[in-house]
Amino acid sequence: MRTTMIGSRSPQDAEILAAIEAKGGRISRDEAAEGKPVVAVSFATAKIADADVALVQAIPTLTKLVLNNNKSLTDAALDPIPSMSSLRKLYLVETGITDTGLAKLKDHPSLEILSLVGTNVTDAAVPSLQAMPALKELFVAGTPISDEALRALKTARPNLKIDRLPPEPPPEPEPNPEPEKKDGH
Repeated sequence: MRTTMIGSRSPQDAEILAAIEAKGGRISRDEAAEGKPVVAVSFATAKIADADVALVQAIPTLTKLVLNNNKSLTDAALDPIPSMSSLRKLYLVETGITDTGLAKLKDHPSLEILSLVGTNVTDAAVPSLQAMPALKELFVAGTPISDEALRALKTARPNLKIDRLPPEPPPEPEPNPEPEKKDGH
């Protein structure tokens, strides 16, 4: 099997990148590195299927993958992720991922940041989260995970930063002042 840097501009690399872009993916490169390898792919708001996630598996330099806002993605979408050893940041916001899918990631060697905001991940996922060796930051707002389960996770992994708060809402607009009333009219 050929190892590619997805920066060498080979015909095979070009086909992979074209397929990602055709699915609505956005590609980011490390412009300072030799060969300008691809380091991030975002499918946020692109409507993709589980099988489409496998496109990024051919990118060994990928450190960040964003699959946000794809409710149709199921646990099967995570099948390629365990073999992506360079992946450090995975964003699964508002996807159909459950405890079963998350269990596939428990032995991932380099996953440091995981966002599960708005997923159906429950207390049953805590053992998988606890087992993730490199996990440093976890975002779980809008999930059914209980406070008790998160406390147990924090006890087991005291250095793990757990963020349960939803994003800050935008500031309320200033009320329009009432128009001045003119006397007699």
